[in-house]
Amino acid sequence: MFRRARFAVLFGVIFLVILRYYTTTRHSILDVTEGKTSGPWREEWGHPIKTKQSKGANDTVHDESDEYVNYLRVLHRKHGFTNDVPVATRRIKAKYSKPPLKARPSLAQVKNPLFKDPLGFTRARLDSDNIWLPAHAEIPPLSLPIARTGPRPSSIDASSLLFGISTTYARLTYANNALLSDWAAWLTDGRGSSNGAGLVLTLHGATESQVKTIRDELHHLGIDVTLTASAEGETDAGGRYAQLVQQMMRQRHREPDRKWFALVDDDVFFPCMGRLLSRLQKFDTSETHYVGVPSERADWVIDHGTAITYGGAAIFMTAPMLDTSGQLLCLQYTKTSGQTGLADEEDPGVGMAWDEGLSECLARNTPDIKMDVLPGLFSPTTANAQTNIDDVQRGGGYASGALPLALHRYRNYHRFEAGKGHAVTSACGEDCFLQRFLFKDGWVLVNGYTLTRYDGGVTAEKVTVQTPKKKSGGADSKGAVKPSERLRIVDAEDVNPKERYALSWKGKKKTWRLLDARVKENGEVWQAYVNRRGGGNTVGGDMDDRRPGDIVHHAEEEKSDVDSVILLIWEGEGEK
Repeated sequence: MFRRARFAVLFGVIFLVILRYYTTTRHSILDVTEGKTSGPWREEWGHPIKTKQSKGANDTVHDESDEYVNYLRVLHRKHGFTNDVPVATRRIKAKYSKPPLKARPSLAQVKNPLFKDPLGFTRARLDSDNIWLPAHAEIPPLSLPIARTGPRPSSIDASSLLFGISTTYARLTYANNALLSDWAAWLTDGRGSSNGAGLVLTLHGATESQVKTIRDELHHLGIDVTLTASAEGETDAGGRYAQLVQQMMRQRHREPDRKWFALVDDDVFFPCMGRLLSRLQKFDTSETHYVGVPSERADWVIDHGTAITYGGAAIFMTAPMLDTSGQLLCLQYTKTSGQTGLADEEDPGVGMAWDEGLSECLARNTPDIKMDVLPGLFSPTTANAQTNIDDVQRGGGYASGALPLALHRYRNYHRFEAGKGHAVTSACGEDCFLQRFLFKDGWVLVNGYTLTRYDGGVTAEKVTVQTPKKKSGGADSKGAVKPSERLRIVDAEDVNPKERYALSWKGKKKTWRLLDARVKENGEVWQAYVNRRGGGNTVGGDMDDRRPGDIVHHAEEEKSDVDSVILLIWEGEGEK
């Protein structure tokens, strides 16, 4: 009887272990890059984990190895890595061009390899007490060329800007407050204090408790916010942004130093606030100016060779323009109808997008005022239209080496956590964000986005983009487009320079996507790039939950049966 009882207990234990294994949630890279399992930048590193001081013939354990191991285990707990994880690390130091280049090249070619002996991948069992890491402290950091000494977030004064956003509590709290963390990247100094920019925020249909929760979180992040709630069903999106115009008109009289008043969608990201401010300085703020900053190709409508944009959900107005807009009847909402009176032609029962409604209202009532356009990432005037379209649809917009002025729909379209990618600017300035590097050993880094290895080698070919001459009345014979007469394109070539580099390769490639980024007190920025088992940056099979428009997965990806991690550690101060 006693023996049977022992067998029954043993069988029960085995059953529970098997049940736990098959019911444990395993996260895909889409979960990770949507921020569902990650926290804000300033999250604690956790308690230090001491590794045993044992070593192999070619390995040495240093004090800093404890920090590497601790960070890896934090990532392991949060993101569900396989226990057996190949890990590679590389310390990096920025080296700035002397004198600074006028424009950032689309590719920086590095004469040195990214990894060389004794660097490379080390297999680590993260559930083991012993983890052997190479002697990283004895390897000099790799200097990477940075084209320009762009400002760091801590040195930017954005007090001339006041932003207005209308959104919902559900959107802001989704994925562990992911959007709020992204806002902190461009509305603060990166150290928990405001960079001077103000935010007027309305939460549609929010309760008093929800308003307080969001207000407290924004203040904790260091964002200067004025927050109100709009009643559920009170007005449409156009009406809510019309309300914002009225609120911002009142606030500008209380804050006379504000020069620019911006209406933006909640999923717009400004990675280069210093550069944005310098572009806006070209306009006289005592005059009436209305500036759009479209980003994606989807922010443009191209019809019969003519391109038009409504601003890409990022509209900047001077104070005179703000006053002019606020006095127009077509931008007045009524609580009775819940509409601004501007309806979508295809669906009259639904109000049109707020930026389109604003544009149409101004076109009807102020026909002499044109929109000045600062292309954020895509500009139809700098190349053959079809080439430009294909470039963005393949994800080339982020991976092309362009320095974006604005990003739009970056999470939904590309599964890109821009706030984490932007963290590296604390170490090397905003000009190094998404900068593309080609290393001697065939690795390509798109800083803050991806790190890719080409097993058959990779070559770079210079491509000079000629701005085609446009014929009157529409596109030329090469398919180029011209902007609408209601637009004035400004600084298009600054976003998409004429001289670019296209990459070609042979064989398979393997891509590691940015998973996490941390800014340390000493100014270092730690970036963790991950390649998930199964290849293509997904777990494959039924767990592949890609959505339409998710273009970061590729059939030619080299497959692997384990997760692997690359840590890039940017030192705090680069070589001047």
